[in-house]
Amino acid sequence: MGARKPRLTGDPSLSSAEARKGFTLIDVAVALLIVLATASGLLGVVFSALKVSQGNEETARAEAAAREIAESLRETPFDQVFAAFQLANQSGFAVEGFGARPEDPDGLVGEIRFPVIQTANGFELREDVVDGFLGMPRDLDGDDEEDSLDHALDYELLPVEIRVEWSGGAGERSVRLGVLLGPDS
Repeated sequence: MGARKPRLTGDPSLSSAEARKGFTLIDVAVALLIVLATASGLLGVVFSALKVSQGNEETARAEAAAREIAESLRETPFDQVFAAFQLANQSGFAVEGFGARPEDPDGLVGEIRFPVIQTANGFELREDVVDGFLGMPRDLDGDDEEDSLDHALDYELLPVEIRVEWSGGAGERSVRLGVLLGPDS
């Protein structure tokens, strides 16, 4: 007669659940949790990539708007640029589809900035303004001196910053474009 293999009582390797070779409800729940955690992580990556993509698209649109403004500055007769945009209070501009930041006083996302100070008489175009982005102070009237006079009527160079600041799908963003205008630009 063949020898029988003795069965040890209390041996957990011989439980009836394993003998059936099926999955328990706990096995299914654990597997489902793992799948859900993985899917959640992947969705987070997808949403993050979409936000970055939206931010890049918004930035590209803001840069294009700033370049359009720079072109309009170049198309204006050079000796009239400052008067046309700063003195005529046309320094702010809208960009289609962009909302202004809540703290923006004029509600416009774009701004054209010149090296100016505000006085009781209005804005003065000054050589002594300190602005690293505009490369100031700088000799604007070509007399080899940087003074504190108003050069709104005698500038030979005109540094300009075109700034777009908005609140969009990717949060608060900004783009800055610096332009140095001259009589031949």
